[in-house]
Amino acid sequence: MYYDLLPRVVAELDPTRPYWPGSPYSGAPDLPPNDPARGTIHIWDVWNREDYSRYAAYRPRFVAEFGFQGPRSAADEEAGPPPPAAGPPANREPQAVDPPPPRHAT
Repeated sequence: MYYDLLPRVVAELDPTRPYWPGSPYSGAPDLPPNDPARGTIHIWDVWNREDYSRYAAYRPRFVAEFGFQGPRSAADEEAGPPPPAAGPPANREPQAVDPPPPRHAT
């Protein structure tokens, strides 16, 4: 669909507009999708493993996604540590290698 149907539809509806199938993407399906020398990249190692100063090491063409874990809310801090999770919580960020603890209901 992303490499066949949608490019044809976009070309038919607006032949002046380039089609880009997703993000991250390096310009062709056979190239590594997160190549900083081509296309778009996502930077999530800062969120997962590195300090914010790690962003300075990147020289990408275009960063489509990035993030940095923020502090818990004041209500969560006042409530104390969260109870142990019985299973994978639904509110954890999927890109996080070591996701934050689940939030308390407010």
